[in-house]
Amino acid sequence: MDPLLPFLLLLTLAAFSAASDEIDGCGGFVEASSGLAKSKRASESKFDYSDITVELCTVDGLVKESTQCAPNGYYFIPVYDKGSFIVRVKGPKGWSWKPETVPVVIDQNGCNGNADINFQFTGFTVSGKIVGAVGGKSCSKDGGPSGVKVELLSDLDELVASALTSSTGGYAFVNIIPGLYRLRASHPDYEIEMTGSSEVDLRFGNAVVDDVFFVSGYNIHGSVVAQGNPILGVHLYLYSNDVKEVPCSQGLTDAPREGALCHAVSGVDGKFLFRSMPCGSYDLLPYYRGENTVFDVSPSSLHVSLEHSHMTIPQKFQVTGFSVGGHVVDGYGAGIEGAKVIVDGQLRAVTDNLGYYRLDQVTSKKYDIVAEKDHYKFNRLENFMILPNMESIDDIKSVRYDVCGVVQTVTPNSKAMVTLTHGPENVKPQRKIVSENGRFCFEVSTGEYRLSVLPVDSEGSSNLLFSPGYIDVNVKCPLLDVEFSQSQVNVHGKILCKEKCNQNILLLLVRLAGGVKHETKTTSLEQDNANFVFTKVFPGKYRLEVKHSSSKAPANDDWCWDENTLDVDVGNDDVTNIVFVQKGYWIELVSSHDTEAYIRQPDSSKLELLIKEGSQRMCIETPGQHELYLVNSCISFGTSPIVFDTQNPVVSCSCTLVFIFIHVKFSLAP
Repeated sequence: MDPLLPFLLLLTLAAFSAASDEIDGCGGFVEASSGLAKSKRASESKFDYSDITVELCTVDGLVKESTQCAPNGYYFIPVYDKGSFIVRVKGPKGWSWKPETVPVVIDQNGCNGNADINFQFTGFTVSGKIVGAVGGKSCSKDGGPSGVKVELLSDLDELVASALTSSTGGYAFVNIIPGLYRLRASHPDYEIEMTGSSEVDLRFGNAVVDDVFFVSGYNIHGSVVAQGNPILGVHLYLYSNDVKEVPCSQGLTDAPREGALCHAVSGVDGKFLFRSMPCGSYDLLPYYRGENTVFDVSPSSLHVSLEHSHMTIPQKFQVTGFSVGGHVVDGYGAGIEGAKVIVDGQLRAVTDNLGYYRLDQVTSKKYDIVAEKDHYKFNRLENFMILPNMESIDDIKSVRYDVCGVVQTVTPNSKAMVTLTHGPENVKPQRKIVSENGRFCFEVSTGEYRLSVLPVDSEGSSNLLFSPGYIDVNVKCPLLDVEFSQSQVNVHGKILCKEKCNQNILLLLVRLAGGVKHETKTTSLEQDNANFVFTKVFPGKYRLEVKHSSSKAPANDDWCWDENTLDVDVGNDDVTNIVFVQKGYWIELVSSHDTEAYIRQPDSSKLELLIKEGSQRMCIETPGQHELYLVNSCISFGTSPIVFDTQNPVVSCSCTLVFIFIHVKFSLAP
């Protein structure tokens, strides 16, 4: 210790004591806090407080007196006025004090009763700056991102202090005692890179940290709307005469002109974003031309100046007009050609061969959209909001279709009814009386149905049947050619002849009930065939008759049959099981007396007969030549035997008897 120091201190105190008897003043010491004193390293020199000033100020902050501290921190400010004042300490910029000011009252008792007014020096300032990306000359290089959180951590990673960067990117930590520290920077929206060491070795004095933190760029936000509604899918292209290069990974396909730096697309909320752009001036160009939509966007370009912060463009891009397409489809999604598209009562489009249409020069608002086409019914798009961001208008779907046809009848005064059944669960059965021209129509939804025809009770209708019995249809488009007809079937049969059948066989079909125009049909055998057919026969009850008539006696049947008439019930199906069996050949005998006789048949067998007086018919079952012998000892009939042949209706006889094919006439000889 300097041997003169105690002496100088006593001398100073003595002088002060003497002066204090005459002048009032405020005095005390400025000293380092205990924490600051402990942080002082042994190699560092003693504290020197001579650069620290203590001021006496009015309560309004006006300086009345000031003094500099002694190297040991002592100060004294003479005061010549009485009243209330403030004593304030001022040191080098960045130093921290506790307290910084002390209110005092100077009166007859001195300055605060002549008590010492002491100040503690508590710490220094650590300051630095966050640097932001600069892209062009328009951007100030002294600027930086604001709002970045910078933290000062101890060597044990404990948080010592934190601060937010200013508008120029600067930050500062005050009241920091010397030591080893580490910096950490963060921001919820900025991508911050570290370009150097974040360690800080604070000694006895303020510290300015190197620019170790770097914000790589700033986001540009904007939005696209149409009458206040967000628009999806508008492309925004970024150009600049100031910035030459930007970090953009998004492609530049279909840019409206060359030189684009980056591009973005508006999302479902209408917003778009350019990420991590450097500070500078830019031009934004909106552009969209989709497969079904073309937009008119205002403004056509927009100039923006990006500073050292994210930017939200206040002016929104407005879609003022656009075109949009749609599709008219059936219940299975297939396009419907030639449908008229009516918008708010006006014809605006007609669908192409695939069912597509296009509406031009529409704006974003609600429309009533309907489709029209004969035999179709479509759902309506009522109060449908058309927005430019939609890929296409919702499909207009066909919900009902016409199922039409005709019922053809021949029976006069007949009426018919068509029923539609077997449809989906939610569709009730329907029925329609056919019109005078036989037409009918139903309007139904997609699905499978069954159509049937029934007669309506009226004269000439009750016995009607129709063909086909029913028609199953799968409705996915209009069906206009469904056809029923009054049932007409074919009646097939065959003749089992004793010998070869011939064209002299005649068949008659007679209807027993019903008002059909032609009540009787006739037919003959098919050429060289034993089969016959009646075509286009209406359902009903019939009697079928067969006979064999020679050209000499066409009205008579000269064959005998097992059955020569059959009753037939004709329905919706062809009749195929009719068979007529020839039993034999008729002979007619005319005799003047009763007599016994026999016929010698071709196989030499005898057929015993009892011939009665008068005329009688007999069925000869075997074909060929026959001999008739008359047996009566009391009566003579002339020539005997009488010969006849089933194949040749000519008799060889010299008597007065007459024989016509299977017809024998004889009398007593004179």
